[in-house]
Amino acid sequence: MQLAAIAGNEWWNPNFFREQFIGESVKYDVSKCAIIFVPMCEMSHWKCYTFKLRERVVQILDPKKSVRGNDIHAENNHQWNGPILAKAMQECLSMFFHDWTDDVTKWEQTEPNVPPMHFGADSGFNTLVYMKNWNGFKCVGGLNPESINNIRADIVMDIMAMKANTATLPDVVSQLMKQYNSAVSQ
Repeated sequence: MQLAAIAGNEWWNPNFFREQFIGESVKYDVSKCAIIFVPMCEMSHWKCYTFKLRERVVQILDPKKSVRGNDIHAENNHQWNGPILAKAMQECLSMFFHDWTDDVTKWEQTEPNVPPMHFGADSGFNTLVYMKNWNGFKCVGGLNPESINNIRADIVMDIMAMKANTATLPDVVSQLMKQYNSAVSQ
């Protein structure tokens, strides 16, 4: 959604994103969620825009914030991208949910502090962690250099264990998954 919205013109059409809001695989009312996450990659750096529907706030989770100092370019990008993404979210919510009456474009935009880690292309990992562990105020579950390998393993296991993953795994991988799941559940 984010790249199409930023590109605009013929690249943006809310109908292109219907499946992400009301598709067959979506088994809940997205407009009633507490938070909608929109990951975004810009110049090989990932960040995550969160739309807190109950509090009416757009948060920008950018691990570069605490180390960028007075990086006016990054600040300007957030000030420019935030309203465009809010407008796109508003168009989708009002098109796909007829009882949606709020206006996302008028919501406050904030940039809370998040742990500064994994910049550049590796910052996509941070975005996955934020989307999994962000409670609206902080990243729960301890995001720190010591926990990175465990979090990476958890994400890989989550992906491999999905019901929709119908790939035939090598026996050694299946056995390792069983061992990992037993260790985690203890």
